Amino acid sequence: FAISTSADSVAGKRLFKEVATEILGKKHPGLHNQALMEFGALVCTPRNPGCATCDLAFLCQARSNNEVLPFPVKKEKKKPRDRFFTFIHFRSRGKTWIEKRDDSEIWKGLYQFPLLETDILPKAEELPKLIQDRFGLSEKNGMNISPVVKHLLSHQKLHIRFVSVSGKPCVAHSSFIAVDETTLGQFAFPVVIANYIAES
Repeated sequence: FAISTSADSVAGKRLFKEVATEILGKKHPGLHNQALMEFGALVCTPRNPGCATCDLAFLCQARSNNEVLPFPVKKEKKKPRDRFFTFIHFRSRGKTWIEKRDDSEIWKGLYQFPLLETDILPKAEELPKLIQDRFGLSEKNGMNISPVVKHLLSHQKLHIRFVSVSGKPCVAHSSFIAVDETTLGQFAFPVVIANYIAES
């Protein structure tokens, strides 16, 4: 019979395991599994299967119903959602400001620099006003803008940029903590931020 349950779903994996266990050759299970893997790699391939030369074609339900190509059924993958993060690396007198994420969506419990999330990445000339409006600034010195880093998660594509700013945030944010820059290694950051810290 043809299995119409999605092969990459929880239910599908369970069903395939049950069927595979049921037909498993008990006498030589290793040889049986090896033969199945070779059959899937050489004959019954997901694309362009060799039905014309297949010795088991007369048993194939999908072939008898002229429905070979839809199998194995796979879940339709969602297009990753684009998100645009600008992390502000405030630096003043050996201190920097970080906060702990409490967002259960991604990176829960990890630390990050103060974040500006926008619909698109702001232009460089827009950043001073955006940072001033959102965080305030104790002093108006230079800022250094990193190249954009793309970071893929399961259903999200993050476009990330870091802005190093000379100064500290003035607007009160109860979640921000000031730490010595030399102690950043003691905090758990997402990989993409940890890489930035290591390189900066």
